[in-house]
Amino acid sequence: RRHMDGPFCVYFPMCLTHDPWEETPDLKHPGQKTPPGLKYNVEYMDHLVGRIVDELDALGLRENTFVLFTGDNGTKKAGNGEVTEMGARVPLIISQPGTIPQDVVSNELVDLTDVLPTLADWADVPLPADRVIDGKSLAKTLLGQPGVHREWIFSYLSDERMLRDKRWLLEGNGKFYD
Repeated sequence: RRHMDGPFCVYFPMCLTHDPWEETPDLKHPGQKTPPGLKYNVEYMDHLVGRIVDELDALGLRENTFVLFTGDNGTKKAGNGEVTEMGARVPLIISQPGTIPQDVVSNELVDLTDVLPTLADWADVPLPADRVIDGKSLAKTLLGQPGVHREWIFSYLSDERMLRDKRWLLEGNGKFYD
């Protein structure tokens, strides 16, 4: 609200989907708490993100605001701490009504290093020229324009590496998939 008349950035990190999964406010029974667990923590995370989006709507800023939601790794029971497809695959949801087409799912390969170039491209700000930037802007992909974003992605944890292109996957445990 304090910066609604100019450019602003809200960075809202949360660890609700990381264990230990604590109890959260019960959205169906105000004043009560949920049992601990991933399901309730994901529901509460969704509620908090919804409050941010609702406030942007209420302030009339939603159509002029780039909203990006992502995770950092798979969950405990689905790849967290593993150099596998499930460990590296996370949600990436980007929205700006009226600019980015809604309900579009892309199969382009994306890496979290793509966030900085995408935000810079979207804000029409040049990237630093004095260093190597590994990421690629997603702007064309977000607008539904043709073209290949990147040929491969790479992930690592400790001494294990994972490499994937659109067809092949080499996981950190040495397994190779078509």
